Amino acid sequence: MGSGIRQSLVIGWAAIHAILGPASAAFADDPRTSITINQGFGTLSGIHEVSSLQWNFTDAYFTGVMVSHRLFDTGIGLSFDLEGHINRHYGSGEYWEGVAAVGARWDRFPWSDRLYTGLAVTTGTSYNTGRSGVEETRQTRTSRALQYLGIEIEAAPSAESPWSVTTRLHHRSGVFGLYDSVIGGSNYFSIGVRRRF
Repeated sequence: MGSGIRQSLVIGWAAIHAILGPASAAFADDPRTSITINQGFGTLSGIHEVSSLQWNFTDAYFTGVMVSHRLFDTGIGLSFDLEGHINRHYGSGEYWEGVAAVGARWDRFPWSDRLYTGLAVTTGTSYNTGRSGVEETRQTRTSRALQYLGIEIEAAPSAESPWSVTTRLHHRSGVFGLYDSVIGGSNYFSIGVRRRF
């Protein structure tokens, strides 16, 4: 196991213990808040290839912490969230990434009484402190600040369970040149463990 992977795993586990302990008391009266530990795997595939499940994985990873807060629940399965991420990237580039996003979540499915399932789409801004090797490989121009798009599936034994697992497409792009004339971006596939409070 490479030193970057070991370092990120140590950071991830330290974050779990450092955050989840105090957070249990801090968020005890607010079950709309959650903390997710994510592990991301970079791909050289474009968004269209990824959407058809064609993943061309490369030597790019991140370990991160995401905090989400439910802003509004319609009561019919649709809710709206605010989320922030801090990710440590390693492999083809070592840098930090911060994300601020808002999104919509749907969790009313025919099988929800047997397996809680949530589908979320979030969007916002991503900022990298360094250069992304994935983005520099895929296009000639990139920017530290780009648009963020997240598409997530969450599953848990029941809606009442405080623990769940997630899988997410973590996408950065210039929105066809809107951000600093950048065309294209990067895609990561991530898996995570979530704790709701």
